[in-house]
Amino acid sequence: MPQPLSRMRWPGMLALGTAGVVTACHEEIELDGLDVVPEFSQPICGGTLDKMQQRLDWLVQVTGVPRADRPIRFYWTPHDSGGGCGEGSTCVDRRGRVYSTLELFSHELVHAHLHRYEEIRPWLNEGLAFMLEDNAWPAPATLLSPSELLAVERPEDLDYLAAGSFVRFLREEYGMERLMRLYALSEDTTYAQARAVFEAALGNTFEEVSARYAELQPTAPVGSPDCDYPMMVRDGDGWRRRFRADCDDPDSIGPYFGLTPGLAPYLEAAAVFEVENAGTYEVEARGANIRLSVVSCDLSRGQGTSGTDVAVTLFLEAGRHRVTVDADIDPPQDVDVVVQPQAAGRAAL
Repeated sequence: MPQPLSRMRWPGMLALGTAGVVTACHEEIELDGLDVVPEFSQPICGGTLDKMQQRLDWLVQVTGVPRADRPIRFYWTPHDSGGGCGEGSTCVDRRGRVYSTLELFSHELVHAHLHRYEEIRPWLNEGLAFMLEDNAWPAPATLLSPSELLAVERPEDLDYLAAGSFVRFLREEYGMERLMRLYALSEDTTYAQARAVFEAALGNTFEEVSARYAELQPTAPVGSPDCDYPMMVRDGDGWRRRFRADCDDPDSIGPYFGLTPGLAPYLEAAAVFEVENAGTYEVEARGANIRLSVVSCDLSRGQGTSGTDVAVTLFLEAGRHRVTVDADIDPPQDVDVVVQPQAAGRAAL
């Protein structure tokens, strides 16, 4: 699996509006349309449940599909250990229950929200979830034809990036409403039936869509990064923010445990800044043993690094960009982040 442009995690928020740490360990937490069951004993960081609620609300809005009559049940596993999905995997089971780490939450939440549609072919089921997850994945190295993608019968045989790229193309060409109509009409279809529903949903035949895709050869990143975060403070030509890497902080998201055992529990915090003029910018973070990532909200750029007192330099288009800092939960620390335009004549990293 390729690496994302930024290590953006899948966050959360408390529907009751309560800030601060929430005690976990198998105690069910009821949000609006989402029941969270943590399968660990560590406290839940201050902003996590709020972000989970926001993500579900966003999915309802962007897909046009209302919440199900019964809440989604999310079994929050500390590692990619299987749970109700089998060994070493995350999933949504046949009853619509999510078994997932926080890292993969936003992807599985898409599947759970659309669980009412049964037996969707892998290219559309996984491609849509890939496009709507809170992440930024690079463009696929190789584009597959729509015929190749539709022919895939099992998710494990699917090129997720290629499927996500084709689904993003469909959204940009036809709009989200028609894409969701295609999704609904694609329930329990054979290969031939899956081709036939394109015209009913999109107004163009499968052959016409395929020809347009081959003509454009789109090579764009895939994902839907969450950029609903506090704004960084303007500081001259740049921006700054002090992140409090503390699970008690209301802006902290976590705990994350890593997909496999061995990592110390960590959290993330994020903020956004708005660039008026395209150019090369340096993003510097001062903190111990941290991960810094920058991603453009339109997916045009992304870069990350890790270590102590780190920096990245990258070209940014005009628009909004997200800075994310990951840090171990213990010990808490302040992480100071500064964004500055690069001095004229200085070579980019």
